[in-house]
Amino acid sequence: MLNCREASQLISESLDKPLTLRQRMSLKAHLLMCRYCTRFQRQMLFLRDIIRRAAHQETGDAGPESSDISLTLEARKRIKDAMKRTSLGE
Repeated sequence: MLNCREASQLISESLDKPLTLRQRMSLKAHLLMCRYCTRFQRQMLFLRDIIRRAAHQETGDAGPESSDISLTLEARKRIKDAMKRTSLGE
């Protein structure tokens, strides 16, 4: 069983990446019993949504559903070159 600290860590991680089945089940069980972590999860989801909306308003984007973000080939090459230089200690 997760404690609140572990649950809050998983809640934060779930905003950035998918959790494993085991993590999702453990978190779900904890949330069923803990109103504080449930509130924390709701607050984190609310903040994420507000930040996304603000970012899309600034850029004039309609939202993440409609944006197809990709780098140009030239930009990809510049990034790869910079990474190579950094890894070589230049």
